[in-house]
Amino acid sequence: MPKRNDLTVREGDTLTPGGFVRTLAQKPIISVFLGGDGREKDTVLLLGLVSREVRGVRSPFVYEASKNGMRDHIEVADLTAAFAVDPGTSVLVIGPVQGVKDDGSFVQRTGESDKAVILKPRDLDVLPQGSLFLAGRLPGWAKEHMTDRGIAFEEILSRDDFAFYNAVPTAEGAVYLAIGNTDFTLFGSNVAVLGFGRTGIVMARTLQGLGARVTVVARNPGARSGAWALGYATMDFGAFTTNPSRFDVIFNTVPALVITAEVIDRLRKDCLIIDLASSPGGTDFEAAAKRGLKALLAPGLPAKFAPKTASKILAMVIADAVAKNWPHLAPDLDRIGGELL
Repeated sequence: MPKRNDLTVREGDTLTPGGFVRTLAQKPIISVFLGGDGREKDTVLLLGLVSREVRGVRSPFVYEASKNGMRDHIEVADLTAAFAVDPGTSVLVIGPVQGVKDDGSFVQRTGESDKAVILKPRDLDVLPQGSLFLAGRLPGWAKEHMTDRGIAFEEILSRDDFAFYNAVPTAEGAVYLAIGNTDFTLFGSNVAVLGFGRTGIVMARTLQGLGARVTVVARNPGARSGAWALGYATMDFGAFTTNPSRFDVIFNTVPALVITAEVIDRLRKDCLIIDLASSPGGTDFEAAAKRGLKALLAPGLPAKFAPKTASKILAMVIADAVAKNWPHLAPDLDRIGGELL
């Protein structure tokens, strides 16, 4: 059976020798995609085969599918309409990987005259009990509202599997940025990796493989000892703040202000900062600009530098999250995922 690699799936497709065919009436799920950054293609394909209908609110790939004539993929203008379903139907909401902000806004496909769509409590009121909401991050008010209404949710950015899978294209994208913004090789350079969590672990390993002299900076003694056991030099943030001038490139993964104005004043002027933490990052960018240092805020690198890989990663993690929350779908998702991914 050939693997699917485009948005041309139709009702009645048979995906296994034994025949995996469901009529629309046998699919009691509506999938709704909110916005997106371009890595949702495989997830749209995957969920399209277990959903009676796929709806998109400013979603680039649902919009593309609807324009390509897929009758069960519909672009919807507002969230209330997107979440409204017949009794007995469950709704699976896929929010953007970057998450929904506190004000309800999210990354979305917009035209020049489009006003941004904002998620509000009244939209969540339309979701039936037993629905599932998946997104990178969700604001506290939304989580409280869904808990009160019996709607399950999960924040994808909190998952270890998603973080480790994405750490690989993140590290490769960060290396690309470093090479493109310096006039020296990473080989033999003194580089600092701030933070030794999931992204920091892969970032340090990637840089070490290129021959860089890697120092891991971490608050936690356990993280520092783990980095030491893997062959990296280590220091805590106190030592880093006092003496950061030895570094040619700094890769930050800590989502808190750690590259302060004090640190920036002590860096060499040719030092490059690549901040991989979620916006607003962990760098005082204003202080860096005043000093003439090049500091790049670079979140979301997987979708920018490896969109095909990022798309498959998201689909795998979404499929696992759906299967754990709705176990009755696990066999179907495994079977279809083997064909698509």
